[in-house]
Amino acid sequence: MVLRGKIILILFLLSLLVMNLHIVPISVAELLKPQIEVGDNWSYSGNYMGTTATCNVVITQRINIIVEGKLYDVFVSVSTVDGKGPDNASLHKVETTYFRVSDGAFVKTTDYFNYSSDHLNQTTMYEYVYLPPTDMIHYPINIREKWENNYTLKTIDILSGNISETETNELYECEKTSSEFEMNKTFECYVVKKTEFIQDQRYDTIYYLSETTGSEPVRLDVEYNGYNIVSLRINSFNIASSKEPENIDKTPGFEFILVIIVIAILIYIKRKR
Repeated sequence: MVLRGKIILILFLLSLLVMNLHIVPISVAELLKPQIEVGDNWSYSGNYMGTTATCNVVITQRINIIVEGKLYDVFVSVSTVDGKGPDNASLHKVETTYFRVSDGAFVKTTDYFNYSSDHLNQTTMYEYVYLPPTDMIHYPINIREKWENNYTLKTIDILSGNISETETNELYECEKTSSEFEMNKTFECYVVKKTEFIQDQRYDTIYYLSETTGSEPVRLDVEYNGYNIVSLRINSFNIASSKEPENIDKTPGFEFILVIIVIAILIYIKRKR
């Protein structure tokens, strides 16, 4: 009887161990800094400032640039947004970001933006320089982790030639994890929220970051004073470090089957007693 009791206890502990291995949540891990290579690319669709839009992001090259008298080895990321809306609205935006190869810190960004409709035609061209270069996302990321970015943003209005500098403060928090279903697949994401105030106006940017999609998010939402103005979802991506996501709806694995077997053995032994 003592031996049988020990066997039951061992089987019970084994079942607990197996179940624990099977349901370890993503929150016990951390999201590591992604690898980046020239040619990595992502495409998105959704809403962008009231238009139905598509967005494409490509790492186009690795070059050396001189900014504020300093030489930087950088990757070049080109993001293109095209949108259509009511009243013959048309939006075209090209954002080129130069970020340091060694740590991902933003060095400068150039931004071309054109919006036209039956009532408005507006074009802007800016260059933004980050003083000092700033690594926006502080990897590795853990749940409930918070950080701040403080830097001076030098803004050059290319059309007018005006130059201004703004002290910038951004608050980041990894709020939770989330399972996002896109491209007929499930992506396990870390939800990172960035909050910033620009001329007393609040902007919240929410990034759904996944190891699978590398340096770009699975999903992106931007809120202005509580109103959603940008909502983009991933359509496709091709990156060198990609890991294929698992589907939520999948055949039960070995661990689940083993748990069932252990429970059956426990029931059988109990009845034999």
